[in-house]
Amino acid sequence: MKRLLDSNPVGGLRLTPEERRSGLIDAALRSIIKHGQAGLSVRAVCQEAGVSAGLLPHHFPGKDALIVEAYRKLTEDIYTQINETLEAASGSSSEDKLRLFIELSFKQPVLNADFFRIWLVFWNLSQQQSEIAKLRDEVNRKVVNSLQTLIEGVAQDAALEQVNFRLAAIGLSGLMDGLWLEWSLNPAGFSPEEATEICQCWVDALLSGGLGRLATVTSS
Repeated sequence: MKRLLDSNPVGGLRLTPEERRSGLIDAALRSIIKHGQAGLSVRAVCQEAGVSAGLLPHHFPGKDALIVEAYRKLTEDIYTQINETLEAASGSSSEDKLRLFIELSFKQPVLNADFFRIWLVFWNLSQQQSEIAKLRDEVNRKVVNSLQTLIEGVAQDAALEQVNFRLAAIGLSGLMDGLWLEWSLNPAGFSPEEATEICQCWVDALLSGGLGRLATVTSS
């Protein structure tokens, strides 16, 4: 994710409707970074974009629609970059790809103070707006599904048996999210490299058969 604060408002430049729409989305994200949730007012977003408040209805049905699209862009930008890096490592083993996924999750642009500020706002909004909650759950499912596919590949290559791939993916995703959140709140507590190593130890446990107990877990 490019540093949104480095982007400049487009102001009165002649832009296509799609360019103007994209500019408003970027302005919404920059406004959140600067002002928190208060930055999502129509006035604040349009001021950040360098346009009049009356322009927004020409591109979005309302402020809520703009917020949803801003959240969508944020997550797509992040995970597109991760997936492109994984695809570029097409000759690597499933284990290498899983370890690479972990490494990328504790580097820029994922480990980013601006990114964290935006996420806090969207997490709060997801408790209030069903469309944001739906998109949040969709993003989480994609991450877990990606991890599950990688874990299944690791298990197949290593001839591992009795692994509940779904629970393993949920567990690793939760571990990574927790470390990401803890580091974002208190960067002095541990380094991104240490967070990465903790998660790599989880992969070691998978390879040694240490997650076999998950196979006995059933939904109540």
